[in-house]
Amino acid sequence: MYSLERMLFGTGLFLQGLITVLVIPPVAFVHMYYPELLPTQLELWLAYVVLGAHLIGFVIGLQAYKLLKTEPRKAAKRFLVTALVMLVLTMGGTIIQSTLFIIASMMILVKEQKAAHIES
Repeated sequence: MYSLERMLFGTGLFLQGLITVLVIPPVAFVHMYYPELLPTQLELWLAYVVLGAHLIGFVIGLQAYKLLKTEPRKAAKRFLVTALVMLVLTMGGTIIQSTLFIIASMMILVKEQKAAHIES
């Protein structure tokens, strides 16, 4: 059940984790040991907000992915909110992951609504 949605969520989480693992350590390393290599106009607080949004989105996404089997409606809502918040905080940097999360969330919510409508 929900195999396509699980695949979309899994792909989005994989991309989110990949960015988190490949971007956070090098940025932190360069900032700590070689700050003179960074441009003077660089706003580091903004970079850390974006990286924090990636990390928090990844953790919440993993929790929602685990919740998908037992409570799909609640998991879909979490993914939808996470996608929208990440999209805004990263200023479009997570457009691919957010799009995957939004599409899969809508698919689950529509399926749940149709199932409830058929039962009644």
